[in-house]
Amino acid sequence: MATANSLSGRCSNQLRSVLRLTRPIANQQCGQSSSHKRSPGYLPLSAQPAAKIPGRQQPQRMLHVTTIRQQSETVSGSDKNSSGDIICSVTPSPSGDGRTVATVTISNAARLNSLNSTLIGKLTATLRSLAREPNLSCVVLKGAISESKVAAFSSGANIFEMARINNYDDAKDFISRLHGACQAARDLPVVTIAQIHGLCFGGALELAAACDFRYATHESSFSMPETKYGIPSVIEARLLANIVGWQRTKELVYLAKIYNAKEMEKWGLIDASYDNAEMLQREVDKAVELVTSNGPEAMRAQKRLVTLWEETSLSFGVKAGIDSFASMFSDGGSEPAKYMRVFTERKHGRG
Repeated sequence: MATANSLSGRCSNQLRSVLRLTRPIANQQCGQSSSHKRSPGYLPLSAQPAAKIPGRQQPQRMLHVTTIRQQSETVSGSDKNSSGDIICSVTPSPSGDGRTVATVTISNAARLNSLNSTLIGKLTATLRSLAREPNLSCVVLKGAISESKVAAFSSGANIFEMARINNYDDAKDFISRLHGACQAARDLPVVTIAQIHGLCFGGALELAAACDFRYATHESSFSMPETKYGIPSVIEARLLANIVGWQRTKELVYLAKIYNAKEMEKWGLIDASYDNAEMLQREVDKAVELVTSNGPEAMRAQKRLVTLWEETSLSFGVKAGIDSFASMFSDGGSEPAKYMRVFTERKHGRG
């Protein structure tokens, strides 16, 4: 939930969860007739890959969210009083097949990339917009770098704004907005990577927990400090138990300590840590390359399944997986045939 600006179950309604998880981003791209008989665990899959022009590279483009700072993530002191921006760049996938990779940057470095209501709204809108991109294959989430401030992925929800809250309705509205941003990250139909350099506190850690992978620099630090500020850790803090287990989660939310990257790597909260920001960037690029080398529709199907597995029972998840597998062949199996052909031809010495 909320966090520091300072330096120092499962769903109750399975049906609602399944409807959210299984609805395609763009129904018309799923290649499924609306009259098609669907079993309870049916996961609609985009059986028809988007048309691609051989050998044609998509140009880099910037999605205009607010002010776009071309090529630079360094924020000057003049931005000190601004509410910040969300910068989204969409570039061709390393696979070179017409798919794209989005990098979403939280740009409020003068405030340690803290998340105020305005910025939270922009982040949610950006992620929701990306979810509708049919050729998207991966999303990287990171924080802007400041020349004069301590590095931060994000210091979390803006404490100055929270300090002005004085009633139930405003409190519920604020925390619901933050949940909306985390949920938007979790709802993305492609693999998400949190690229963490510096502070990752409270609401920012919950946002990172909503991502599929978390990579960090050694100098990064992590905390769930809410109880120090008289509030509980809530919303996507619940995901922490899925990642590090209940006992570690209790330590995080009860003790409100600050942990270094090595500790969090041992816990499994982050997947790997690296010496510096440059090395982190290289490793994230490698991860993106691996993710985008796989079948695009298979990856989207797998993402839907993994999210569903986290929120439903074992038997329900197994049944959903059977339907998901079968749906990959609803168009005759074009994507499986393409990717399996590479394997079979290589085995027969023809690849």
